[in-house]
Amino acid sequence: MNKNDAVEQWTEANKSVEIAQKKISELKDKREKLGQQKEQLLQSSLEAGAAKEKALEEFIQEKIKKDVLDQAKDKCKQASREASDVEEIIVVLDRALSEAEHYVPRCTADLRAAERQLWCAIFDELVDDIRSTVGDKVMRAFVANLGAGQLYRGVDFFVKVIGDEPRGTDQIQKIQAEVFAEAIKNVK
Repeated sequence: MNKNDAVEQWTEANKSVEIAQKKISELKDKREKLGQQKEQLLQSSLEAGAAKEKALEEFIQEKIKKDVLDQAKDKCKQASREASDVEEIIVVLDRALSEAEHYVPRCTADLRAAERQLWCAIFDELVDDIRSTVGDKVMRAFVANLGAGQLYRGVDFFVKVIGDEPRGTDQIQKIQAEVFAEAIKNVK
């Protein structure tokens, strides 16, 4: 995979993670608001139930007419229905939130895989650049090293040829950040 394709794949995976995290945040906000609304509606339902009970007692004592009782009963049913409707929405919202939270790890895994692909493409591009710049000089140095009895073996040979390796995690992370930023600099 070339670097441009790898950058595009990484960009798409990164956007998927951002979108999934944004969706979770939005769903949590909605859930919180509906939870507050549910509490208010439950309180209203309790108050309407108490008002209905009071109206029933007053109707029995002939202090109010049937239409006033019917209004109290209707208010109680309406408040109960509204609380029930919000509860149903919360159940569906909780299910959607759970699905979204399970989707993020898959998106994150895809992002990590795309990032590894991008690092491979960056490496390949840098190797090609090195080869075009130094030609066969590294190979000649390797052969000369063999002729000298392998003074430098494995990684030591390459460190000797290219210079010092990065020292410490901080330097490695700094170089990685610079290389990665350069690779994706044109991504919007």
